[in-house]
Amino acid sequence: MKSVKEIRSEANMLYTKSSHYIVATFIVVGVIMAFASSLMSVLGVQFNLPLLFLAAVLFEPVQYGTIKASLLAYNRQARQVTTAKFSLLGFRHYFKIFLPFVGRSVFIYAIEALLIVGFCLIASQADHLMMFLEAVLGGQFDLLLSDGHLIVNAAAIVMIVITVVVGFVLESYLALSNYFAVDHEVGLIRSMRMSFRSMRGFFWDYIWLRITYLPYALATAIIAGVVSRAFTTMFQQLISMMPGVPILFFNILLVAIVAFINTLVSVMIYRVKEDLAITVFYKELDVLE
Repeated sequence: MKSVKEIRSEANMLYTKSSHYIVATFIVVGVIMAFASSLMSVLGVQFNLPLLFLAAVLFEPVQYGTIKASLLAYNRQARQVTTAKFSLLGFRHYFKIFLPFVGRSVFIYAIEALLIVGFCLIASQADHLMMFLEAVLGGQFDLLLSDGHLIVNAAAIVMIVITVVVGFVLESYLALSNYFAVDHEVGLIRSMRMSFRSMRGFFWDYIWLRITYLPYALATAIIAGVVSRAFTTMFQQLISMMPGVPILFFNILLVAIVAFINTLVSVMIYRVKEDLAITVFYKELDVLE
């Protein structure tokens, strides 16, 4: 098994040789994923459907194209990747890969939801159930605050922390299931089992690999956040100047622009290199498997 440093070095080499073939695919797929996630959140707020953001999981199979492109890059076959074909590869094989991709995310959400429901029943806090679900499953932890102060008790905080940790561990152990599903053409249960089994003994290596890209992710979030805020301010001014145009239209247009900016920045700074590093990590474990 290669060290994290060696994995990153190989990923950088693969990026140098294949980036001009695969980067555009990552941008298109990333925009689709980011737009879908943001759009579901906007529509959920607009139509008072607080958990609608979970529907974004239906777009998980779109990532099939980037995983396939990364595997080809690893095998020095990146020339086969064309943006027009691979960006839509997930849609073309949607029903074939639906269960492995969507099922994995649904499984993790279900475990987290069960933990939250169980706590609410035990602690008699059923009236806060929806708020807890939105906070944990959607990462909307600001819902737990009011005027900068927590509106939940210590027991609820402990429950949320435990749920987030359990979700994180599950997410990490199943991180390679989509790779197994694509590379070996196996179903949901087998791909999850293969990922879980191969990750045993290498869990902390995977965590450290992801941590090494964290500074780039933070830099991306800051840059994209500044640009997104500028566009948000501009759209707020447009809304006041064009009162006849539905706010939903402006919200959807803003979501599309922000999704493109966020994806473009992340892909240019680190995203492709990180995915290639995970691909190398997967291949190292696949040999052991």
